[in-house]
Amino acid sequence: MTWAAQPGVRQALTVIALVVGSALGAGVLVAGGILVREGAVFDVADGTDLVAYPVQSGLREPSAIVFAPNGEMIVAQADGTIDVFASADAEARRLAATQLPDVSARGSSGLLGLALDRDFGANRHLYACATRDSGDGESLTQLLRLTAASSWEITVDTVLVDLARARPDRNGCGVAVDAAGNLIVGVGDARNPRTVFSRRSLLGKVLQIPAETARSAIEPLPESEARHHIVATGFRDPRVIGAEPAGDPVYVADGGPFGIDEINRLVLDGDYGWPCVAANEPSSAPPSSGATWERRCRESEATRLPPDWSASADRRIGIAGFAFLTGERWGPWDGAMMVSAGAARTLLLLEPAESGFVETEALFERSPWRPGPMAVGPDGEVFVAVTTGRTASILRVAPSD
Repeated sequence: MTWAAQPGVRQALTVIALVVGSALGAGVLVAGGILVREGAVFDVADGTDLVAYPVQSGLREPSAIVFAPNGEMIVAQADGTIDVFASADAEARRLAATQLPDVSARGSSGLLGLALDRDFGANRHLYACATRDSGDGESLTQLLRLTAASSWEITVDTVLVDLARARPDRNGCGVAVDAAGNLIVGVGDARNPRTVFSRRSLLGKVLQIPAETARSAIEPLPESEARHHIVATGFRDPRVIGAEPAGDPVYVADGGPFGIDEINRLVLDGDYGWPCVAANEPSSAPPSSGATWERRCRESEATRLPPDWSASADRRIGIAGFAFLTGERWGPWDGAMMVSAGAARTLLLLEPAESGFVETEALFERSPWRPGPMAVGPDGEVFVAVTTGRTASILRVAPSD
């Protein structure tokens, strides 16, 4: 018998686990739940025992988690801070804390995306996407190349691309590196959906910057050149980009209106629908758009790609991260995608289907925290940032040993 077979029992135990965990001061909130020791609870979902506990605390607003080749855990925060911890072990030593200059964190902006170069061990390069003050009273969304010293002091090498004028939200800024080492970055529509139709604008697009260009550029690419690196269009707020463990395929989580978030497999020259549709739901045009908007939507309808997964219009999801589960230890979940649903305050399990993914589990329901970015650690566990009030922690989530 599994908890999934008796949802009423599972929800009741979730509440009990949360109350008991809080009473013990453990700071651990885990799906379903039977208390096994102070500081840890476990759940059985679809035959898989899960255990979770905090490894770092005292953070503010984590926006990305990545791991270096030697196991160091790197946590970006929206205010521009990048913390580096010696490992993913509980209370591992903080090796360094760097404040990137000129980061402007207003609303849902700031330092939003972070990725490591595939040859990081040799070149020590990282890539970041952030909204930054330009010095003339304007904020810009910029793609940056960073370098980490051996002491883990991190500096900005160069601005690779000025992507757009920054807004309090809908800046996109998801960043990833694909299997070939190319840099993938998402640009939101910056509350100007009509520009998504135009190939002369970077708004609402995903760019692929060749690895050699990302590693060697010494000044920003002109916008005219950056436009040649557009590989997909039709996005509203592509805020999370990630890949399967081998780096291919790449997936883009797009934040839609009314919580209709979607996950798309990135395809060259793909059109993912916005602003004509949100997932599979028609999107209304601004009053001034008229016949031109309708014509462009009709023209793109035949080649528009459906999402691999999307939330329904009656749910607010708020995708803040996703990670692929791999290895025998994950049992029936090997190959599934775990999604951090911040607005829903839960983790979702999406399992591969004939076409895309299907949602099969909701974990950590009724939790008092909001899950944020997540990443897979060196041993295949998932690390997710969770926020309660004004403080945040990093939790390790994995099958119990």
